[in-house]
Amino acid sequence: MEDGNPNDIITENNLKLINFTKRDMISKVIREIQGYQYVNYNIKSSEDLARLLDKLPDATEEFEKVLYELSLKREPRQQS
Repeated sequence: MEDGNPNDIITENNLKLINFTKRDMISKVIREIQGYQYVNYNIKSSEDLARLLDKLPDATEEFEKVLYELSLKREPRQQS
């Protein structure tokens, strides 16, 4: 939404208008997320999962780059 839709719309008369369609799309997504936040989820804790997550490295920018490079090796981007 953010990248594919301009914040403003320029009319034929060169008027700069707010893109309310984009704002409406964003508000719908926010309302959907808020709906999920008000639900109580009955999730049981798992010691095994907690230990596994504790072993993961911190999500630093350097680690993100490593993961991205591994991702490209596994699934190279197609040339356009």
